[in-house]
Amino acid sequence: MMKQGLCISILRARLTNYIKEMKHSISAYLISVFFIMGCISPQPLPQIVETEANDTLTFHKVDSIELWCTHDMTIRNHCLVIADYCQKEKLYFYRLNDFQFLKSTGRAGKGPQDFKFPFFLKGANVASDELLIYDAELAKCKTFRINPTSTDSLVYWMKETKIPAEIIASTDMAQIKNTFYGTQDSGKGMFFIHPIESDRVEWVPYPPSIPNYEEAPEVNLSVKQNRITVNPQKERIVTAMKFYNQLFLYNTKGEVLKGGTFGKEIAPKIVNNQIDTSTKIFFTQIYSTDKYIYLVLSDMHYREKASSNWQPSQVAIFDWDMNHVLTLKTNIYIYSIVIDSVFNRMLVLSYDKEENPELYYSNWDETLIP
Repeated sequence: MMKQGLCISILRARLTNYIKEMKHSISAYLISVFFIMGCISPQPLPQIVETEANDTLTFHKVDSIELWCTHDMTIRNHCLVIADYCQKEKLYFYRLNDFQFLKSTGRAGKGPQDFKFPFFLKGANVASDELLIYDAELAKCKTFRINPTSTDSLVYWMKETKIPAEIIASTDMAQIKNTFYGTQDSGKGMFFIHPIESDRVEWVPYPPSIPNYEEAPEVNLSVKQNRITVNPQKERIVTAMKFYNQLFLYNTKGEVLKGGTFGKEIAPKIVNNQIDTSTKIFFTQIYSTDKYIYLVLSDMHYREKASSNWQPSQVAIFDWDMNHVLTLKTNIYIYSIVIDSVFNRMLVLSYDKEENPELYYSNWDETLIP
């Protein structure tokens, strides 16, 4: 019995040593794997075939509209709606065909028809009579109905939806069916998915082609900035990176369908754990219709004032398979764009020499795109 007990003790000791050795081996193996993975460069993306910008779109100023601190605009039910920060009333409505002023509304406050920091939600059809506005300060999405046949009841409040605290800082939101999608510049993910009837918020992870700057948290947060546009009919989402010339196509589940780089390589230059001012910005705005995606390409650098570089913008156009269709030259700097499919025009916001916003238009018919 003593020999048997001794044998068991020896076996236990050998087994313990064996397990320890195995743990050390596994740990060493995992460390080496993680080290190798950490040294792997971000995965490269295929290049989206690009054609030279041969066609020029000439824009004409709309002199009848005076703008102040305009940052956003949309088209709904034969009305052009412009948001403004500086005025007592935040929303201005114009007749779409001739830009005649109709009405202003939305005083600063917390009431059903009041605003503080309004943005138009993406995704609704321009012919729709519903106007969806998200207020980042009030953390509410408000739905209005537009009736262009009556000035008195031109716009009236219908309902409002509370937004979870996790995403209230978003200024880039869209809606597909009963779900909100948007970006937040928080570093939590490429974009969020929020089913309206729940408090749940899911974050879509950044793709492997976007590197991490863990040693510089502020840089890591900035270089991952991106913006989205959506197609509710096709249930697709496209995101564009601000500091990289990269585009990604997703479905509504947050699964990436396609990724690619467009144009000459753009990537942030990091010096002393800060973004260098020589870093180029990829785009100014992304916008879409049910047929095409419009990307206003930037010719600006990080922290550069728009007024110091008034180069005319180029607009790259893609289909909803994210294939490049054409790139247009223009005669002005563009910071916001909408497509008027009713009167076949492209409407854009630009600045004058004193940095005052101005509205421009150009004839544009999507049905004639080759």
